[in-house]
Amino acid sequence: LVADATEGWALVKGGEADLASIQAADAAEAKATAGTVVVAHYPATSSWTYLGMNVRHRVLSDLTVRQAIAHAINREAIIRDVRLGHARVLDAPFGRTSWASAVVPGIAFDPTASRRLLDDAGWRLGANGVRTHGGTPLGLTLRYPSGNREREQAASMVAANLREVGIGIDIVADRLPDLIDRVNVTREYDVCLLGWTVPIEPHGTRDVWASDGAQNGSGLADPVIDALYDDSVRVIGCGRDTRAKAYIEIQRRIAEAVPCVFLFENESLVATSDRVSVNPVTRLGWDYRPWEWSLRG
Repeated sequence: LVADATEGWALVKGGEADLASIQAADAAEAKATAGTVVVAHYPATSSWTYLGMNVRHRVLSDLTVRQAIAHAINREAIIRDVRLGHARVLDAPFGRTSWASAVVPGIAFDPTASRRLLDDAGWRLGANGVRTHGGTPLGLTLRYPSGNREREQAASMVAANLREVGIGIDIVADRLPDLIDRVNVTREYDVCLLGWTVPIEPHGTRDVWASDGAQNGSGLADPVIDALYDDSVRVIGCGRDTRAKAYIEIQRRIAEAVPCVFLFENESLVATSDRVSVNPVTRLGWDYRPWEWSLRG
């Protein structure tokens, strides 16, 4: 075991290890390193980064404000600068490789639309560049896990985008356990920048989006979503086509409610020694039958 992906790549590069997950920042070097192969793919167990919003919050309970926040964020720029292109925009909670994936209307980067929506919601731009409503400034605290360089960079870029449309933002780095406690237990947060890894079985996400879900940190409460999750596991024969219809509708309703802004889906990056032969890449990834791996030389 190693401390992090940086240490893992250092060991592969130095010939002390044959395989390790790597960061986007190390991918170019890994590809250029003799004797190293980079396996890059988007697995069905997709991992994505998001800006979570506490819909119980007095400001964020307004759908118009949440839509304005989504329009303000330049996701393509974050993918370019933070993930160095090793990610893709996501608009729904299941990755594109999932059998239950859905094409839902995304909220495009459009600062003009964001400003218009904030105006419509009664938030007027003040002389200091921060909007107010009834004398109350539009200020939010954005929390991210300390020690995570990618999250820190993404949080900084999101904050800059939001300030451009008149939303005051303070950025706070919390220890990951403390931040998870704030989001899922005490609910004492405004917005957060975190990530999820979605299981292959879509029902594994119920705890995140159902009204009674223990990990429903956003506070989204939609009885239709609850019923769809329950119905999806009562399908006779568990036919995917029938079940997929329920999950597609779940994703559509989540996208419309905007409890979060899906920023990007990570491309999985692994560096291996060229003497290692792993499984061919499929939707399951490259490591689904490790007993078939082999060593050359």
